[in-house]
Amino acid sequence: MSKPSLKPCPICQGEAVWCDTHDPKDIHICHFIVCVGKCGTQFDTTADANPESIQELKDIAAYTFNTRKVLK
Repeated sequence: MSKPSLKPCPICQGEAVWCDTHDPKDIHICHFIVCVGKCGTQFDTTADANPESIQELKDIAAYTFNTRKVLK
């Protein structure tokens, strides 16, 4: 399963990663995006999604996250 690339966090400009990969002790399948920078915000950008698979859910999450407005 490929993981779409993510832009930096819109809040602190820190690195954004997939929740299921940022903690090696907590491996799981997840579509949440987590900032591993200063703010540590967790993003769920798929509230209205009805995907067929986790890959489709991740694609929707990445698109929504990467096309959002950056907070300054």
